[in-house]
Amino acid sequence: MSNIANVFNPQQESKPIEDCLSCDIFNSIFLLGTGGYLVSGKAIIKDKKVSLKNFNEKNPVWWRNSIRGFGGFLVAYGIYRSFDTYESWKTSQEKKLTN
Repeated sequence: MSNIANVFNPQQESKPIEDCLSCDIFNSIFLLGTGGYLVSGKAIIKDKKVSLKNFNEKNPVWWRNSIRGFGGFLVAYGIYRSFDTYESWKTSQEKKLTN
């Protein structure tokens, strides 16, 4: 059977989704780093060549606040994912010890 036929007629067997610890760790680090970058305000720095009036027209206050708010959300979600990853790692270690 060709690859194109597999797209339209997928196999009925589905593989169970396993936890990927390294993927979860990378996800947490990425969320914390990106959120920290957005919260710090470095994503919207005023260039010295641009006038204050022109900068405020291109980046209104509501836009700057929403960028920082979204960054705060990413940081909070990154912290949540970090604790969730730690808990899944902890339970996997406990399973290894009991076996």
